[in-house]
Order: sequence, then C-alpha cells, then structure tokens
Amino acid sequence: MIADLDTTVVLRAVFGEPDAFAGWAGVDSAVSSQLLRNEALRTLDRRRVSAALPEDLLARVHATTHDLPSRVSLVPLTPAVLARAAGPFPTTLGTLDALHLATALLWPGAPAPAACRPPSAPPIDLTPDTP
Repeated sequence: MIADLDTTVVLRAVFGEPDAFAGWAGVDSAVSSQLLRNEALRTLDRRRVSAALPEDLLARVHATTHDLPSRVSLVPLTPAVLARAAGPFPTTLGTLDALHLATALLWPGAPAPAACRPPSAPPIDLTPDTP
C-alpha cells in the first residue's frame, strides 16, 4: 500500500499516541507534501516549550523527524500545487490542509513514491528508537 501522509498521522506515530495509525506494516511507501517536515518540527518545538517533554523523548522524536526524507517521498510545493490549494474545495480547509490535499490531488500516481524513495531507504517505520 502507498500512504499519503498528513502531519498529524506521522506525529501520532512518532509520539506513540494511543490513536496512532496501526497499519504501518502494510505500507510499502509513503508520500507527503514537503510541508511535513516543517510542520512536524514546529509541532515538536511547541510541545517542547509547552509540555516540558523529557530530553530523551525529545531527542528521539527530533531525530526521527529529521530522518523523514529518507522514509517518506516529499513532494515539492510547485506552482501547480499552490494554485490548486488556493482554489475552491467542497469543504472548509485551512491553508496547510489545502496544501496537503492539493499535493495529494496533483500527485501523479502509484509508481512515483517507490521511484522517489532512495533504493537503500529503510522500511517505513516512524516509531522513535527506544534506548
């Protein structure tokens, strides 16, 4: 299966939250907007400041987040993606959600993520390493 990832899905897995997606074993490759890494790092920093995360957890999650490009094919924010995100949708969306959805709508299809992933990329596993 090819997964189109939203930042929330990734962060739930990275933080080991109870409502995290449980089907990672069936994911062969994953694709997301290049926003994924920036959104994840901003969220991590907000949690660091507001939730006083333990340093070991912060370090593991930070390393996993920085490693996302080797695990997920990140699709650039092209002029076409930006234009589609600025257009109408059948439901109310914020800017970042519109950019993620536009990326998914304009992504060329199933063969791209596997071809975009580096051949030596590890299997999709977003769980932070444990000491």
